[in-house]
Amino acid sequence: MDVTIGQIPLKNCEVEIILERYASRHSSEYIDGDDMVDMGRKSYEFNITGQITFDQFKVLNEEVRTKKGNVINLPLGNFKIVVKKLQYKTSGEFLLNVIEDVV
Repeated sequence: MDVTIGQIPLKNCEVEIILERYASRHSSEYIDGDDMVDMGRKSYEFNITGQITFDQFKVLNEEVRTKKGNVINLPLGNFKIVVKKLQYKTSGEFLLNVIEDVV
């Protein structure tokens, strides 16, 4: 899948999309058992992996390090994000873990 972080295109990436929900258990003193209550969803989390050159990594690193309000463009939509983790291996593999910044 092709992804764009800010103005930086990343081609042929593997994208993992994670969506979790908050849940809470509520029990009452006079009722047997408990109830699960849906408290809403957490932010999307995206793990993006693929191959880039070291020069591409340096540009990506500069983009996510110095710019606030990064946006990820996916076929699913555009999301304002916060970068949680950026990892690069000398083999050219990279991992970018980002969290949706819900406004």
